[in-house]
Amino acid sequence: MTRKLKQILINLILNFVNNSIIKEEEIGMSIQKRKKRNKWEVNSIYILKKINQDIISKINREYNLNLLSSKLKDIFSQDITQKINSLDKDYNKKIIDDIYKNNKKEKTINILNMTLLQCINHLTKKEFYPELQGFENEYENIINILKNSGETDEYIKLFKDLLGRFEEFYRNKKIYKCKENGETKRQK
Repeated sequence: MTRKLKQILINLILNFVNNSIIKEEEIGMSIQKRKKRNKWEVNSIYILKKINQDIISKINREYNLNLLSSKLKDIFSQDITQKINSLDKDYNKKIIDDIYKNNKKEKTINILNMTLLQCINHLTKKEFYPELQGFENEYENIINILKNSGETDEYIKLFKDLLGRFEEFYRNKKIYKCKENGETKRQK
């Protein structure tokens, strides 16, 4: 369930950041230019691509606690998914570096400076951040995604609970050590 939660959460945040990039790109255009723009031109705007799934598959305690305190710019600067082989692995990093270098997309920069935990807290309405205004509406989208994928009401309830206490879940996760050499054997 934690993997599914991270996958949905990362995808929602990625879409939110990309929408911010597109909106700020359109603000700089004249109305006539926006109307004349075709579908290819909209898709040619630099948007971030899905990142490698390693971030989702790792469920150990320390990794996820560090992930929660990581800024979105660091998370999305990781290598893009291997399914996109027409672009360099560091495509997202180059785009993010360019956004910061040109300093034109102020709202996007403010979003990228937020941490994953801040996004979760905003999404679950524990806290409000002006930079993430509108992101809280995605909470219902998460529930609809789960319902449409055939998940039970009980599963959805557990999912909501885990989302609401994601940080606490990893802080309280126990680490078991091997008696032989002290290395981490298993985590619960």
